[in-house]
Amino acid sequence: MKNEVAGWTDESFMESNRGKMAVFFHAVQVQNNFKTALEKRPIFEEKIFLKKLVPGDNTLTIDRPMREQDMEDFPVEWARYEQKKEAAVPGTPIEVWNVISETQKAEFKALNIFTIDQFAQLSDIAGNKIMGFNDLRDKARAFIAAAEDSQMFDKIRAETDEKLKAQDVEMAELRAMISELTAKKAGRPKKELVE
Repeated sequence: MKNEVAGWTDESFMESNRGKMAVFFHAVQVQNNFKTALEKRPIFEEKIFLKKLVPGDNTLTIDRPMREQDMEDFPVEWARYEQKKEAAVPGTPIEVWNVISETQKAEFKALNIFTIDQFAQLSDIAGNKIMGFNDLRDKARAFIAAAEDSQMFDKIRAETDEKLKAQDVEMAELRAMISELTAKKAGRPKKELVE
C-alpha cells in the first residue's frame, strides 16, 4: 500500500490529532510530459502538493498532489497557504523554547518536530530517538499549560480592569452627587433654634 493512500493518514485532520502531524500545502514545479514532447524542450507547470510529516519520524513523509477533499480536511493549513503561500505548523515554534539548545532544535526539526505543541504530544515510541525525552516532554507540557494559564489570567485581569473602571465611574458619579448636595446645603440659610 502506498503511503499516500494509507488509511491512518486520513485521521490526522481530526481535532484530537491536531498538532501531532505537520501538514503543509506547497507549490511544486512538475514536468508536463505532453507539452514537453510537443515543444521538444522541458515544460513545467506549478501544481499544489500536500505534505504530511509525522513528528518524531523522519523516515515517513507523505508528499502527494493535492486533492479537492484536502481543502476541507485541512481548512486552517489551506487558508494559510492561500493567504501567505507559506507552510507553517500551528503552535509555538520550537525556536522560542529556551529550555533546549540550538543543536537540539536542529535535531527536532530533522525529526519533523516544528512546534512545542507537537513535542508535548509525542508518543513514547517517537521519543525513543531523543535523549532525555520524558523530561523534555514534561517541560513542553508545562510550557503549554503555563501559556494556557497565562491566557486565563489575562482574561481575568481584563475582566477585573473592566469592573474597576465601572466602579471608578460609579464613584465619580457618587462624588459629584455628594458635592452637589453639600453645595445646596451650604447655600441654605441656617435654621434658628427657638427656645
